[in-house]
Amino acid sequence: MLNNRDYMRGNRPPMNGESSSNKYIYIIIAINIFFFIIGNKNMNFQFGLKSNVLSDMKIWTFVSYMFIHGDFFHLAFNMWSLNLFGKVVLPELKANKFFNLFFLSGIFGAVFWLFFNSSENVTSFLIGASGGVSGVMLAAAMIQPNMRILLLFFPQPIKLKTLMMVLAVYEIFSGMFPADNVAHSAHLGGFIVGYIYIKFVYDGILWDPLEFLFKKQPKSKVKMPKGWSMTSNPASDEVTQAELDTLLDKISGSGINSLTDTEMTKLKKAREQMQS
Repeated sequence: MLNNRDYMRGNRPPMNGESSSNKYIYIIIAINIFFFIIGNKNMNFQFGLKSNVLSDMKIWTFVSYMFIHGDFFHLAFNMWSLNLFGKVVLPELKANKFFNLFFLSGIFGAVFWLFFNSSENVTSFLIGASGGVSGVMLAAAMIQPNMRILLLFFPQPIKLKTLMMVLAVYEIFSGMFPADNVAHSAHLGGFIVGYIYIKFVYDGILWDPLEFLFKKQPKSKVKMPKGWSMTSNPASDEVTQAELDTLLDKISGSGINSLTDTEMTKLKKAREQMQS
């Protein structure tokens, strides 16, 4: 459940094209539901990713496993998560990049799982869309880190970036000390490729979970006289409420693709201001 108070548009109606673009999420959900309805245990072995997939030569299962689920709750949780976080990511990436994000995260999640499970019995197999969903979840947190969601098992709304940090720690420790049937390594693989993909294709990232590993303090090349200091005027480039209203009116009338590059920059700046 999204908390609209933390979303930039507030109570404004959805932008043109956003609701229609959600159909791509619904397509993935519909395919998963279809396979769940017609599926059986034999299907799990036919389309699930087996630990001996390379010797079995069923390479297509690196994709098909994402559409097979063990039970209703497995399916419902993955599809609920895809719908929730996908609606944050899809308007920013558009359909083709969103599909790339989902499928690459799922495929790499399978590769990551296979790395840790290839020596197990041949009856071991991987099913479920959670690898792809994990990539979408991390992308959503990097795009809208301060957006809050209300989870059924948590009494207070929680920021996306906080949720992802908690999940990452949980998946790492659960993978190191497995005590359930959950493919934690596939989730971690989805996180990894989701992070890499969004870093390469999206230039409006507001939160980088690994920034602390690479961030270097810039060295000043200007030597100031003793007793002098350098300041900046951050307010000079702030987007005013009037400018924001103008941008949102244009989006409502002509869609987000009608914005110029300068206007898109202003819109992203306004979003940063709202979240700071």
